[in-house]
Amino acid sequence: MNTIALACCALFDSHDRLLLVHRNTPERVHWELPGGKVDAGESPEAAAARELEEELSVRVSSTRLLTTTEFAQDSRNFVCHIYTAEYSGLPALSEDLFDALDWFSQSQLNVRTDLSLNAQCFLTLWKQGFTV
Repeated sequence: MNTIALACCALFDSHDRLLLVHRNTPERVHWELPGGKVDAGESPEAAAARELEEELSVRVSSTRLLTTTEFAQDSRNFVCHIYTAEYSGLPALSEDLFDALDWFSQSQLNVRTDLSLNAQCFLTLWKQGFTV
C-alpha cells in the first residue's frame, strides 16, 4: 500500500492563537491545520507553502519543520509533515473544501472534540512546550 505524503502548517496570530480551517465535506467534518497532499517531485516544505497560498491566499516567507507523524485512516497510510511558518497577508478562505477559519488558543483547543489528526498531533506538541 502506498503512503500518501501530506504537509501542513501551524500559523499563529499576534495573540499566539493557532489558525485552523473547518472542513465540512461528506467524508470529514472537523477543524484542521491548513495544508494538503505533497505533489510528485515536490518537497513537503514547498507543498506546505503552496497549500497555504491556495487555501488561504497567504504568502509564506520561511518555514520550520516541527514534526513528522505517520497514521492510517480509511484504509490508507499517511505521513504528515507539520511546519510552522512566517507568512504575509490576511488569511481568507479561497477553496470550497472549507466553510470557516478561526483562531484558537491552546485552552480553547484542549476542550474541542472535533479536531483532525494533524491538529491533535500539533496540540500535543503545544502542550509539551512548543512556543511560537
